[in-house]
Amino acid sequence: MQALMYEGPRTLRFREVDEPELTGEAGALVRPLTVATCDLDRVIVQGLPGFDPPFVLGHELVGRVVAVGSAVATHQVGDVVAVAYQPSCGHCRMCGRGTTSACREVPRTSTYGLGPAGGDWGGALADLVAVPYADVMLAAVPDGVSLRQAASASDNVADAYRCVMPHLAEDPGAAVLIAGNGAIPLLAADCARRMGSERVSLYSQQDDVLRRAEAVGGIDVFEVERWPERFPTHPVTVDCTSDAAGLHAVIASTEAGGRCTVAGMHFSDVAVPMATMYMKGITLHTGRTQSAAVLPAMLAALADGSIDPLVADPLIAGWEDAPVALLDGALKTVV
Repeated sequence: MQALMYEGPRTLRFREVDEPELTGEAGALVRPLTVATCDLDRVIVQGLPGFDPPFVLGHELVGRVVAVGSAVATHQVGDVVAVAYQPSCGHCRMCGRGTTSACREVPRTSTYGLGPAGGDWGGALADLVAVPYADVMLAAVPDGVSLRQAASASDNVADAYRCVMPHLAEDPGAAVLIAGNGAIPLLAADCARRMGSERVSLYSQQDDVLRRAEAVGGIDVFEVERWPERFPTHPVTVDCTSDAAGLHAVIASTEAGGRCTVAGMHFSDVAVPMATMYMKGITLHTGRTQSAAVLPAMLAALADGSIDPLVADPLIAGWEDAPVALLDGALKTVV
């Protein structure tokens, strides 16, 4: 079959690779229909260290089920499904408590589309994808949700939603501060607006993020060249800067008793201002999304309009154009 390989910085090519097989009676094979890039994909293809080529790209996907194992109970051939981007079993202790990103039955950091760094599970930009635990990792796409919307449900949608939804449910109307670059801060800001935040402030170094936020409306946008020592104080804050200075600024701007979510990835240890956090009683949350655990809820959020990844105005590309499109630098690309 064909798969789109990342072969080095800004080098993407279709290659013939072996077709995957069913991984057991609980598994399924899915043919991708729509694949979206996430913020990490955008920097990997530029040559981000730690992701050693070659490997098949892509982990945000919707596809059609083409084969199922004998033990699969909730899906059948022909179903159109969103796929959790982290393989997880659904029955180990960690999965049982909803922490599917730390499933004990698969290697640590297992993720599609990241090559050896993600456990060599293959990638979404291929003719077929093997799903080891179909009943856990697949969720049917609801009526009224487009394939372009659903492709991001397991990752970028989940990341943006968790940054604001639980906090606004607990404190309706709370003001929200978001700092960072990429699609996730834009989606989080739009989600906060849709959920009734009295004020949504988005600080970014990226013009396309700010421009799209302005086009959406209801979001106060601020361009920054470098992260300041602090922003105005907010009860709900979100750090998507992937930068130590940005993280410190967001924490400093979190109200006493407030909640700060760190969605930006830090690839090395970063000091945090514990004294400030202690004296203010700040709750700090970070970590990967729990993809399989939250996937049905994310599809429901798309269906009820709580969040919509298409506000990022993605670049739409055909399969054959994917190698060029993924190097375009678009905020988000949907193949």
